[in-house]
Amino acid sequence: NLALYAGEDYKLVGTISRKYLKFLKKAKDVRIIGEVLKGKGAFLNKKNTGLVKLNTKKIFNHFV
Repeated sequence: NLALYAGEDYKLVGTISRKYLKFLKKAKDVRIIGEVLKGKGAFLNKKNTGLVKLNTKKIFNHFV
């Protein structure tokens, strides 16, 4: 919960078009952590339990 909902920043997160994904995969120190899909909600794909819906009301908002 701390990693998902607290306000401390440990890594920079961003999105990129699939068109440029092959270039990003070649970059040093870059880790692909997910995928943006059409639909509503935010989910974490856990190895043992599958998709878990995240509580988007608890996610830290840097702009408040």
